Amino acid sequence: EDLRIVWSATDTASGVAFVEPETQVTREGRALRFAGRAVDRVDNSTVAVATANVDKTPPAVSAGPNFEVFEGGEARFTASVTDNLDPAADFRWAFGDGGGEGRVILATHVYLDDGLFTAVLTATDHAGHVSTAPARVTVKNAAPVVEAGLSRAAAEGAFLVLTATFTDAGILDTHTAAVDWGDGTKST
Repeated sequence: EDLRIVWSATDTASGVAFVEPETQVTREGRALRFAGRAVDRVDNSTVAVATANVDKTPPAVSAGPNFEVFEGGEARFTASVTDNLDPAADFRWAFGDGGGEGRVILATHVYLDDGLFTAVLTATDHAGHVSTAPARVTVKNAAPVVEAGLSRAAAEGAFLVLTATFTDAGILDTHTAAVDWGDGTKST
């Protein structure tokens, strides 16, 4: 929307003969200066100056490229936000998994489970213009790491105690463990 500057003047002694007509501002920019002139009935004149920042354009937003990451790993977003008048636009991240962060352009986020997510960067400038940009994040399943210890031997028919541990970067994954004893039997 265009800015409209309305000039007015009063002169109680001789009266006002002329006031600059309304000024329509159709361009945008920082510290734009406008002058309005008023003249009274005895030909005295004065000029008033108004300065305005006019912003009609929303910020330009990029959430960075689409990329892949393993679950539990750190996703690094390389975003940018620029605005023709406002270098300090407000911006917020929504990472698509319920997490979010504000005021950080080069954001990082850890996805706890595999899946396809859309991270969205939203920027708002001081004039209230809003822009958004998405980045698609493919979070791949990370295989669990099993630690069963050293090889063991036992006499046939004897008990063998086996202790194994595992870790998984995908902390929301569910697991089933199975042991193949090598003699055709398996345990879960």
